[in-house]
Amino acid sequence: MTAERLDTPVIDEHAIDESALWSITGYALRRTDHVLQRDFRRHIGKPLGISEIEFSLVMLAGANPETTQKALCASLGMKPPALAVVLDRLEKAGIVERRRMPEDRRVQIVALSTRGASLYEQARTRAREMESRIRQRLDASERATLAALLRKLRVN
Repeated sequence: MTAERLDTPVIDEHAIDESALWSITGYALRRTDHVLQRDFRRHIGKPLGISEIEFSLVMLAGANPETTQKALCASLGMKPPALAVVLDRLEKAGIVERRRMPEDRRVQIVALSTRGASLYEQARTRAREMESRIRQRLDASERATLAALLRKLRVN
């Protein structure tokens, strides 16, 4: 058995050149999203017991009191039946309340309950903390550029 020299660099024999993938914008975004999702689960999802879509709904309902189910669908890009399933779950947990708009009974209003408002504040605080950790990696100019580029990619 031969002893390894301490000054010999350790080369990962399994490392491969990933540049062919990282040069694909969609791949780079997806891999970055994977890291962000992991951070979300660790800092928001698991401690508060909510999924990403539930977090999104709570944040939108908290920032837009008395919003409509239709507006939430449009904002999240969800079909009404899919949103209804998530809202059913949040309503059962006592986080949101739904009621018909008095002027137009066809319109469903979504509002946070007292418990939902508390969850909103906790989620907002945790999101700010998580966002702060992410933003530390970029200076102000880079953050502005990234935001502009992401908006540009989102437009169809």
